[in-house]
Amino acid sequence: MALAGYASRTNLSRGIHDSISARALAFEQDGARLVLISLDSLGFYNDTAEPLRAAILEASGLKPSELFLCAIHTHSAPTLTLDPAHGPAPNVEYTRNLKAKLADVVHAALANLSPVQIGFGVGASPVGANRRLPVQGSDGRTKTILGRNPLLLTDREVQVLKVVRADDSKVAAALFDYPCHSTSMGPGNYLVSGDIHGLAAQFLEQYLGDGAVAPEFAGASGDIDPWVRVFADV
Repeated sequence: MALAGYASRTNLSRGIHDSISARALAFEQDGARLVLISLDSLGFYNDTAEPLRAAILEASGLKPSELFLCAIHTHSAPTLTLDPAHGPAPNVEYTRNLKAKLADVVHAALANLSPVQIGFGVGASPVGANRRLPVQGSDGRTKTILGRNPLLLTDREVQVLKVVRADDSKVAAALFDYPCHSTSMGPGNYLVSGDIHGLAAQFLEQYLGDGAVAPEFAGASGDIDPWVRVFADV
């Protein structure tokens, strides 16, 4: 399939580096519901947000205000499109199948509601770096390129929502938000990947075990790229 994120990347994907996922976390209290979905995708371009939301809402009976659908902005996931003019046939099929899969994951989350305790905390991560790097051009003028600029401020805060089952005190979910683009693999990569956020979620789920899920969110990433990013000339 065509991978989203770089105009310079014109070939189709060549394999899978790591599995990508959709993760859902559902809450209900006093008749009010809220479902948070984290999707390992670049974003809902090509007018795909509303068709995906509509499929979820129809299958779940949720109100529009009860559904939060978010992409982690990985640059190594298939381009979403329902229009053959905006992507190869496999991408159209992938997006059509995604509607049903998102509806299924929300249904599963709502069907498994149980009493929980919720905690909130903050931490910090050094992964991100400001990508606006001023350099001197061949004409002697200063220009800004994509690079690493340690002199500019970067939001390093990691926000965490911990959900613990009331019956056995085991962690059911650990939602986290960290503002950073998931671009560590660079434009030369042709393997499907969740990149920085997706791999972090997989690590957390393996570490926590017992079926815990770790919905990941990219926050207001702005000009923050991974420090370990592969640049275009590499």
